[in-house]
Amino acid sequence: VTVTIPDSWETEQIDFGYNAQSPDGSVFFFIESATASRLEVLLKNNRDWMEEQEIVLKGEPVISDIIINGIPAQLHHFDATDENGDTTVDFVLMDAGAGRVIMFTLWGSISDLKNNATDVNAIKASIQPIRK
Repeated sequence: VTVTIPDSWETEQIDFGYNAQSPDGSVFFFIESATASRLEVLLKNNRDWMEEQEIVLKGEPVISDIIINGIPAQLHHFDATDENGDTTVDFVLMDAGAGRVIMFTLWGSISDLKNNATDVNAIKASIQPIRK
């Protein structure tokens, strides 16, 4: 897939891909890729990251099958708390073909996501499959 991040967002390379942070520092978006055999390592890294950020889950995720711009995906939505109060974390898993998986993560409070909705919606709309 291809994804476009607004120029105003700060980006950084991480172990399995890239992260991006909104200009106000309140919303985080990650795109990561791994082979299916390394998916558990990717998920463990994300669980460790949540712990480092002091994100406390309120319960089990709500899991649903979704379509993003024509691409089938599975959404794992978590209601949680962090140092600022209520927050949400969404993990979206996509089959990338050739034994690979792509995972998108979106983290922010409802109000911060709303304040950054134009950029967040633009990022989501930019997710496109690479056509051969």
